[in-house]
Amino acid sequence: MVTIQNDILEVNTDQDAVAHIVLNMKNLPANVMNADTLSAISEAVTTVVDDPGVRGAIFTSARKEFMAGADLKAVLAFTDRQALFEGITAFNALLRKMETCGKPFVACLNGSALGGGFEIPLACHYRVAKETSCCAWASRSKILGLIPRQRRGHNACPGCGSEWKIHAIHLQGLMGAATAGSKDTDSRW
Repeated sequence: MVTIQNDILEVNTDQDAVAHIVLNMKNLPANVMNADTLSAISEAVTTVVDDPGVRGAIFTSARKEFMAGADLKAVLAFTDRQALFEGITAFNALLRKMETCGKPFVACLNGSALGGGFEIPLACHYRVAKETSCCAWASRSKILGLIPRQRRGHNACPGCGSEWKIHAIHLQGLMGAATAGSKDTDSRW
């Protein structure tokens, strides 16, 4: 089964063959998207997708916030536009891999998800949010002019029509709640 542990995330597989990808950037005050994060998430997703013993994955965070978005210091330090473009392209390819791999991915939003950190839940098949009044889910990257959206021509999640809705439910019973009543995904679990 899958086990990964580094300074950015931990991946462990439970007895039901579901991988838990827990974001926890130990060297920064918040989970942010940068080259190291992209590399770690890419390794985790690729491992989950390629392992036939893993049936799906749950993304969550050990921090109060899910992800604060792009590491602005890293973005502002970029001087090579081509390298930045290639990083964005790699991130979009990773998200597309999650969407199309055939295994369900669940985003368990225990706090705010902003910018590139919001793109991860959008690429997941299910999104579950903790009931709280202090969370924000938004794609501010386009407003800041940081990350142009490349992977889809619209801002809708797959299968949700033109609107994206977060169903706020308790985190307890996540897998049962996320797959309840879904005929086309029950067989994958």
